[in-house]
Amino acid sequence: METKRLLLSDRDKIRKKWGKTPSDVEEYIAIIKEWIKMQKHLPELPEDNMIEYVLTVCKYSIESSKQNLEMYYSMHQMLPEFFIHPLKHNLVEVVSKMGYIATLPNLDENLSRITMLKFHREGIEIFDPYKLAAYVSAILEIRLQEDLGMGEVLVCDAEHLAMGHVVKFTPSFFKKCTLLLEALLKNRLKGIHIINYPPYINTILAVAKMFLKKKIYDRIHLHTNIESLYKSIPREMLPIDYGGDEKAMKTIMDLWQLKLEQYAKRFDFIEKMEIKESLRAKPLMNTEVLGYYGNFKKLDVD
Repeated sequence: METKRLLLSDRDKIRKKWGKTPSDVEEYIAIIKEWIKMQKHLPELPEDNMIEYVLTVCKYSIESSKQNLEMYYSMHQMLPEFFIHPLKHNLVEVVSKMGYIATLPNLDENLSRITMLKFHREGIEIFDPYKLAAYVSAILEIRLQEDLGMGEVLVCDAEHLAMGHVVKFTPSFFKKCTLLLEALLKNRLKGIHIINYPPYINTILAVAKMFLKKKIYDRIHLHTNIESLYKSIPREMLPIDYGGDEKAMKTIMDLWQLKLEQYAKRFDFIEKMEIKESLRAKPLMNTEVLGYYGNFKKLDVD
């Protein structure tokens, strides 16, 4: 598999889902671009694909898309620990010692992108959820530049999930992840599928319930066996590790390393990217997202 085939999408189908023609999309992108040009505090004029990705996440609401783009740039300053340089910090190597996480090449039947996570039994001591989240953020950055989808699906293989992992998912970490989901993806998480889960999974979910919105929590599905998962995600879409036709998770991660290297200049730019607050015409809207941020900044104790 070449790296250019790591993100296979169907732009025409996705546009049709929203009732948009190519000319409609061009018009929407042009409107957003004109608005961005007037925002002197923002560090760049995004590429067309990034704008279309945001429009899709925001259901083609112009105002919501503007807020989403504002939050994208603001999040890099609010939560820099989630946006570290993936190459300078060797994130693929670091994360692969903790487990495997693979964003799969094909969209599911609902045009959502699937990401699979598996913990290593021997990686508990070095497990760092912030490094894991930073890796996911780096993949998302590339997806903003190339991908298009209707939502996100997470499959978690919890066979080797131990309490040593769980205790590192602190309340502060959960709150920050919730903030990012809301700010950047508008909670377009369509499903969380958990397989091979431990007996104490309900204890873990009880903690998660305190931080996840009900809409997201209700999309968590526990599967007692792999056959149950196949009813939600076609078998052939899954990695060979799980009886599917896709490449192994480790192989997919290795290919993503090459992809990250291809985006080295982009990550160099992001590392130095700044919002010029003195040029901002008006304060960022006091949304629910910013309220969340203010709360955990005051109580940011792990």
